[in-house]
Amino acid sequence: MGIFKSLLKKDKHNPRKLLSGVHFDMGNCENKINDENCLGFIDESNTCIMLRYNPAIDWDFDLRTPEKAFSFYEKQCREAQGVMLDGKVLKLDGVEALSGLFKYRAPYNPLAMVYVGIFWLPFQEGMIQVNIEGFETGTTGVRPAMITMLCQENGLPEEAYGNDDECESQSVDFSPPLQVASVEEMFERMKASPLRKILSDAEKWDSTLPDDPLSLVRRRMKLLESSINLSADIKVLTPYRV
Repeated sequence: MGIFKSLLKKDKHNPRKLLSGVHFDMGNCENKINDENCLGFIDESNTCIMLRYNPAIDWDFDLRTPEKAFSFYEKQCREAQGVMLDGKVLKLDGVEALSGLFKYRAPYNPLAMVYVGIFWLPFQEGMIQVNIEGFETGTTGVRPAMITMLCQENGLPEEAYGNDDECESQSVDFSPPLQVASVEEMFERMKASPLRKILSDAEKWDSTLPDDPLSLVRRRMKLLESSINLSADIKVLTPYRV
């Protein structure tokens, strides 16, 4: 019997009822999408929350091997010209889950950043996924500029930006400037250039810039972790195994 037939055999296992069984503190959010396999919300800061159900899982690993999970999503993110900022295996209301935090260029402006926090709850019967997405609008590059300025004003060493060995310095690049023929060419080059994890991406700066989209996404991710409640219909599903 196929996955869909198995899920729909009993009404309590249909996708919509499974998504409706995921509850967590959303604060002041407005429902924008209300489909069979997807629920979408947006709050006053324009942070988006999406709950999705996917009956097919393309993982060749399960969460008993977290290093394979991180490698899979790091590679997938790089292929999309983004960078993975964080990832961990955790329990959400007692259910095995994976979380990741990613940074991409905004499709509407290569100078702007999009931050995507994702929680995956994988089962043999299908995948429940929660996306939390924040978008940089208006003036771009505020976070790295502010952190650089704060450190310089306080005479802090470069290490003060953060302590992640994988981060790259935000110091000024004195290499010869790249010559481009037009603004359009500059944007195309930027779109093709993969992002880096920089030291102002560190969580330690979220309290300094509480309204920054990265800070807002992290805050909602923490709120989900601390407040999530899953229905009995979800908890009886079988953990995904390869």
